[in-house]
Amino acid sequence: VTDAVALLDPARPQATWAPDLFNYNSRIVAGGSRGELDLTGRPRCLLAGPYIVLPAGRWRATYRLTFDETGSRLRIRVDWGGVEQFLSEEFVPGRPGVFEITQEYDWLEPGPAEIRLILLEGVFDGRMTFSGAEIERIG
Repeated sequence: VTDAVALLDPARPQATWAPDLFNYNSRIVAGGSRGELDLTGRPRCLLAGPYIVLPAGRWRATYRLTFDETGSRLRIRVDWGGVEQFLSEEFVPGRPGVFEITQEYDWLEPGPAEIRLILLEGVFDGRMTFSGAEIERIG
């Protein structure tokens, strides 16, 4: 699957990481596609991956998350970077709808990239859709 994620331009590499490349720890919404998650349950890592090795340099990840009314009131943590060293940010969407998140991280040496979305509290209901990620080398 990682062969489909080719770096397009050596001068400004970029790629799209589809939701299918990620590992999920949440139920997929009945009748939904990969990335459409039922948030019901305990605090947990909702998704992680794709562990594709990026060369050293500064990389930007941009991803879209869509929340329903209940899901929009939950605390979420988003991590971007290497498996052991990464940038971490928390947020509460505050309203239903589509949100675009952009994070930048410096790889000092080549290593696997990971995006993690972590639900920081238990919930009785709620849905979120992860639409994949756009990555781009910016330095």
